[in-house]
Amino acid sequence: TGEARFLKCGAATSYIKRADSVYAVRCTSAPIGLLKGVDADEMISEIRDGDIVVMMSDGVSEVPDEAAWLIEFLARPTKLGPEEYARAILALAKEKGNSGDDMTVAVTYVHEMADTPR
Repeated sequence: TGEARFLKCGAATSYIKRADSVYAVRCTSAPIGLLKGVDADEMISEIRDGDIVVMMSDGVSEVPDEAAWLIEFLARPTKLGPEEYARAILALAKEKGNSGDDMTVAVTYVHEMADTPR
């Protein structure tokens, strides 16, 4: 359909990398378990063939400099596959300083299927 739906509840920022541009997908709701009856935020983002969607736990993005290093890294061209790209982000996060929290990264490459109706 050319769109991605993100349901986030106090989650770390996700990113859509398109060529050398990086788009942040943020939510404003409180984390699950912090308050009773917290609703998730739903964001709909355009995605295109060739985009890379990067989602992570807050242990990755809450390292020094408010993850400016991550935006700079994502803006660079890459020829890495999804697993290697996720490992590179994790390695850089560890280098920048781990807050002691868990660190998880999921990377998805978007490819348009020729026979998929829109």
